[in-house]
Amino acid sequence: MSGTVGPSASYTPNHLYLCQLVKSMKLSLRIVLLIGIIVIQILTVSGVLFSSYLTTQDALINHARQLMQEVSRHAIDRSEQFLEPARLTAALTRRLADANIIAVKDPKLLERWFLEEMRLYPWFSGVYFGGVDGSFVFVKRENGKNPDSAYLTKLIRVRANDGEREVELVTRSSEFQALNSRMDANDTFDPRDRPWFKLARSKKKLQWTDPYIFFTSKQPGISAAIGAYDGDEFRGVFGVDIEIGQLSSFLSRLEIGQNGSAFILNRNGDVIAHPQPEKIKSLNAGNASTQRFVKIGELEDPIAKAAFGALQLPFGMISIDGPVVRRFEYGDQQYLAVFTPFFSVNWPWTMVIYVPENDYLGALNEQTRLNIYLGIGIAFIACLLSFFIWRTIARPMQQLSADALAVQEGEFNADPKTASVFREINAAGDAFRKMVAGLRAREEENIHLRRLQSRLIETMRRSAAGHFASAISHELNNPLAAVLTNLQIVSRILKRSVEPPSDRLLDAVEGAQSQAERAGAIIRGLREFVEADEADRREEEINQVVREAVDLARADENTSNAKFTFDLADSLPLAVMNRVQIQQVILNLARNAAEAMSENGASIVKISTASPNNAFVEVTVEDSGPGIPDDIADQLFKPMVTTKPTGMGVGLSICRTIVESHNGKIAASNSEFGGARFTFTIATGRRAGNEDD
Repeated sequence: MSGTVGPSASYTPNHLYLCQLVKSMKLSLRIVLLIGIIVIQILTVSGVLFSSYLTTQDALINHARQLMQEVSRHAIDRSEQFLEPARLTAALTRRLADANIIAVKDPKLLERWFLEEMRLYPWFSGVYFGGVDGSFVFVKRENGKNPDSAYLTKLIRVRANDGEREVELVTRSSEFQALNSRMDANDTFDPRDRPWFKLARSKKKLQWTDPYIFFTSKQPGISAAIGAYDGDEFRGVFGVDIEIGQLSSFLSRLEIGQNGSAFILNRNGDVIAHPQPEKIKSLNAGNASTQRFVKIGELEDPIAKAAFGALQLPFGMISIDGPVVRRFEYGDQQYLAVFTPFFSVNWPWTMVIYVPENDYLGALNEQTRLNIYLGIGIAFIACLLSFFIWRTIARPMQQLSADALAVQEGEFNADPKTASVFREINAAGDAFRKMVAGLRAREEENIHLRRLQSRLIETMRRSAAGHFASAISHELNNPLAAVLTNLQIVSRILKRSVEPPSDRLLDAVEGAQSQAERAGAIIRGLREFVEADEADRREEEINQVVREAVDLARADENTSNAKFTFDLADSLPLAVMNRVQIQQVILNLARNAAEAMSENGASIVKISTASPNNAFVEVTVEDSGPGIPDDIADQLFKPMVTTKPTGMGVGLSICRTIVESHNGKIAASNSEFGGARFTFTIATGRRAGNEDD
């Protein structure tokens, strides 16, 4: 029977090929799919963990460098604030001597002045004057650093007629009352032989000695000295001794990671401050009664020596232009070191901070181990899930393969059951059922079974990102307080002076106090501005405010070379303003203009005023510099936008906030002469009155 379809029916080559294809799909799904899913899971988890570790490690190391640099700058600021009063005291004493307020030939007056300075600055070790004839006035604290403790004065008098010396030691209370006095005939001290005297005599400017170990107290210190002159005649040297042992105490309290440390190096390789101060002193080889600082190569701190070795500089020639970061190894640990030079040329020192990288990376390594365990757990769960998916795919395909073999054997009555959650598998089962149904009708339709195909697609994507930013703040109150305190001392001395001071001197002192109070007013004005305090606003003449602001700009060292010109309109209406805030805006714009032209030689800043209408007054600041770059013109008044290499990008933002708080506007453009032009407006009293109505 030619039309009969049964087990004994003949099969075409296409039919046999389809059966082989379905059988081969069984191997692919059961082996390749299972192994492929597991391998993909392992590679994905491993790649994510490894990439996350490297990225986090780099971020932490960079963050550690930034933190260490911030700690260095903070430590240097504290150190310079500690030393700055010595410079102010020596310089002020010389100015008072030049003005004949204190006389170098009046030991009692010098002693009283030195006593006041010692009471004001407890960390001063001594204040003194050495005369060119060998005379000497020296005041030091008798016990500790308590301002109310007794003071010891050494007076060396030299008779002019025969050069005979007499040395008197006087103990005084903090109220300048003499407690006891004695003569010392065995004292051979001559100030003219001291390094500070020779250094100050060779140069007229204030000089700082290299740090050394004080002979009497055996403590590390430094001296600031400045020559005293009567015209061109050299009269002697004023000096201040400061014990710098507090720098070591400060470093010992400094928290740098868990195991970090810091020390300070002089340019000649001396270690002048260390958390363990006993390690930085050594006896002089030529004179066992005196001490010296140890060199970095002699320091009994192997980690500190290894840190300096990473800098690769000679031990006696330590000079760097800016912060330097180095990595070094000691023992079995990696360290990070930051070398930061002091900002002032008076102190050619370098702050060195080092910390083990594990202080920052230890937590990362621990977290990485936890992530590995977590990754293994996730991979295991993923493999179980993959196995479930594989079973879901493989079972219907296995059933389909078995039915195909049955068809190969001539079992055309098979009813394949391929129900699955996957659309592709269900489609394959439907196609196979249609193929079997066709074989029942006509054997020749078996060729269509070759067209059965199966596909599988899987896609995964992951991403991560992060960002961190910081801000910096500045302090002005400490140096300003020192200036005001010194001026107050001068005022007290002037009031107690036997001879009335000259009007010129009084004007100079009052002018200095006025400018210091103005600086304080600027700080208070900005603080009140931040707190939105408008209670101090009143009607002011804008031209007068502009002139005062320019006077302040001329006194600024950053704008002292600039030439200011005016084009001030007459009969301008009074503007309602906080005088200090508007002056700060003008000063900031003038300083920016002068700094923008500093590289071009001549600096011309033009300031003009006008009143387009009675509701506003207008102030314009123009310069002859390079102008405003096009790439930042639209965002010039936004925070953190600057064209200066070391700028913070907040000045113009503050200016805009001040102007807008005065009901005005500020704008910037390039003038037709090529420079920058800044214009801002301030509401007048009439404008403010209308708004109140």
